[in-house]
Amino acid sequence: MTHRPRISVCIANYNGAEVIHSCIDSVLRQECEADVEVIVHDDASTDGSAKALADTHPDIRIIFSDENVGFCISNNRMAAIAEGEYLLLLNNDAMLRNGALQAMCDAATSGSDGILSVPQYQASTGQLLDRGCRLDCLLMPIPVTASDPHRPVTVMGSCLWIPKRLWERIGGFPEWIASIGEDTFLCLGAWQAGVRVHVIDGTGYDHVVGLSFGGGKAVAGKLSTTTRRRFLSERNRICVLAIFCPPLLLPLALLIQTSELIVEGIAMSLVKRDTRFLREVVLAAIASAWKLRRVVCGERRRMQASFGAFPIRRWLGLITPLPQKLRAVWRHGIPDVQ
Repeated sequence: MTHRPRISVCIANYNGAEVIHSCIDSVLRQECEADVEVIVHDDASTDGSAKALADTHPDIRIIFSDENVGFCISNNRMAAIAEGEYLLLLNNDAMLRNGALQAMCDAATSGSDGILSVPQYQASTGQLLDRGCRLDCLLMPIPVTASDPHRPVTVMGSCLWIPKRLWERIGGFPEWIASIGEDTFLCLGAWQAGVRVHVIDGTGYDHVVGLSFGGGKAVAGKLSTTTRRRFLSERNRICVLAIFCPPLLLPLALLIQTSELIVEGIAMSLVKRDTRFLREVVLAAIASAWKLRRVVCGERRRMQASFGAFPIRRWLGLITPLPQKLRAVWRHGIPDVQ
């Protein structure tokens, strides 16, 4: 008898009335030679999206949260009750293209024991956003495009496939991350565990980029973001670097990262004639990372106890030296921060 793998599609929802039904429908339309369960964690939505989903899809497992707990805890809760061998973490504003689920299932069952995804497209335009990402020396993601020969180092948490056993070995998402950068943590955890990250061409998913946090990708040639997103991004990149960077490189890497951030904050203050970015993003991120130092050090010790220290050669093979921020400013100009 042929074994039918079981896939648990985990969808974190908060006020997703505009998009959640399209997301669910894209999953249910998939033709896949596997058993698929759909789990939704509703993060105390106020727009009625969870109730509407329960009424229209009684076969979907829904976790109703009494309080807003954020993306990481939402996914941890779904993974804890998931019955599948494989987890597909899917944003409520992401829609799978035909064949996406089967493509990831085929790759996983034919020997790939790492993290998988498919190319990401902008939902409104069909523009290819990335085929996964590389990482620069500051852990900024660099989109891998159609013409880019480089392999991906990370994939976006908006569509991330992971064997449940690997999820449990890494420990899922750290709750203190809240959101932004949790995918980088998980992917670097996979590399430290000795497995790889792959993106499967030939299909993909459409994503309404920035619906939750306002930005994150260059759309129509312009970068736009929010103070909240940048704060979380910068704080979490400092912490994730401190968890995974090889011991011999860590002091210099942290010095470069925080120095670059301070220089950026001062430059933005001069250009914009406003110190808000410096105060609410740069200094706040560094201060918050410092407050989390004991938690971060504990996470680093846990990962090293499980997988050993991150090998220097592997780290240097994954990291691109030139900072992505310089590329982005040269190509798109100074971003708007709301």
